[in-house]
Amino acid sequence: MDKNGETKKESNFVCELCGQSYDSEKGLNIHRTKLHEQGPSRDKLLRDLREAAERLGRSPSCNEFGGLDGCASPSVYRSWFGSWNDALTEAGLEPNQQEVSKKELIAEAERLAKELERTLPCFAC
Repeated sequence: MDKNGETKKESNFVCELCGQSYDSEKGLNIHRTKLHEQGPSRDKLLRDLREAAERLGRSPSCNEFGGLDGCASPSVYRSWFGSWNDALTEAGLEPNQQEVSKKELIAEAERLAKELERTLPCFAC
């Protein structure tokens, strides 16, 4: 039991450096990378992005980048920089086109329908 009287659940994902425990391997890896600087450095991450962009002739998508040998996974970039596009921007590259949510698409379709005095088909409702 912890100090609040709650039962602590055992975790298989414990940091060997400080003893902090996590519910998942991903959580442990993010902790190690951010707090103990294990894994690639910020400079290496940015250098790898620039090198991939040079090979492709453009900014890589996270799907393309995830398949490159010797490069950290896109999730490492998201944990360091907040988002894939923020990592690209930090590396001096053009961010990829932002994905638009279904909600945003429907809102834009409704706005255009109103502007054009049209009715949306029922599949977009």
